[in-house]
Amino acid sequence: MSGAKDLHHLGVAALAKALAGREVSAVEAAQHFLGRMKAHQALGSFVEVNEDATLAQARAADASIAAGNAPALAGVPIAHKDIFVTTDFATTAGSKMLAGYRSPFDATVVRRLAEAHAVADIALGLQRMVVLGERDVLAAHRLARAIAAGGQQHA
Repeated sequence: MSGAKDLHHLGVAALAKALAGREVSAVEAAQHFLGRMKAHQALGSFVEVNEDATLAQARAADASIAAGNAPALAGVPIAHKDIFVTTDFATTAGSKMLAGYRSPFDATVVRRLAEAHAVADIALGLQRMVVLGERDVLAAHRLARAIAAGGQQHA
């Protein structure tokens, strides 16, 4: 790897491999992506950024990597679309009516990614309110399983 400045060009599998090989730490990756989010804040792509939660998750991922018992996605930064409820970020589904809503639980896909020690950086914004269909949920589950199985999915 040629340096942290290139992290955002890596796909999920390549970044997971770099993290597992300790070429970069989960905290370094999280800080890199948080920095890019701040630099591009004017785009309005993010509903919420929770640096404390992100860095706490990254430290936990680094600990599991160091202990040698890390799942495949340990330390990989991800962004939750603003339709998946999570306890760490507000979930609005693009609706002003839901501004500031904090779920008391995590959506299944969020929970499974957390169990894989993926690091949640942000909640991505939406242009309008979205109703999530069953096919969308199943597609998200298939993607999470493929990535956990070492598939060549890209972020």
